[in-house]
Amino acid sequence: MAEQTYYESKPSGKVLVTWLFTKLLLYLLIYGFVIFFVFIELESIRSWLFTYSGKIILSIIFVIIAVTFLYLNFLYKTYVYRVTDKGVYFKGGIIVREDKFVPFFKITDVRTSQNIIEQILGIKKLGFQTAGQTAGRYGYLKPEIEFEGLEDAEKPKQLVYRLIEKTKKASKYDE
Repeated sequence: MAEQTYYESKPSGKVLVTWLFTKLLLYLLIYGFVIFFVFIELESIRSWLFTYSGKIILSIIFVIIAVTFLYLNFLYKTYVYRVTDKGVYFKGGIIVREDKFVPFFKITDVRTSQNIIEQILGIKKLGFQTAGQTAGRYGYLKPEIEFEGLEDAEKPKQLVYRLIEKTKKASKYDE
């Protein structure tokens, strides 16, 4: 019997704004402070910017930002989320390609979350936790699979709850 897909989605394009703030700007702030403190030692930043080396550095920074935008755009296009009669799937990535599957009987918690940028944009993350997870950064459990950039996270969340219950009932009858 073939696996039946109940829900398939990609993240909303709004997730690019979230990634911009959470991934790109974080690095720009860190490197920006480092570059600022290095250049503060120079007598005049303005005069340095118009030198040949200043133009090269600014060009390199521009290229890095452009490549990062392109990378985030291509990364967004690779993400696919699926809920089937067997479990939850995530597929995506460019440099590190991930293809994850979590069966319903292993899911211990289904959780939605939003950071402040996601609240402004009206998108959510839907995370699926399993019992065997360890604490991630900052002491909280990182979901085994996370659907980012969902405009309607309630639909797949309620679907997964129903399918988990259906799986539990079916396993009781198998015993």
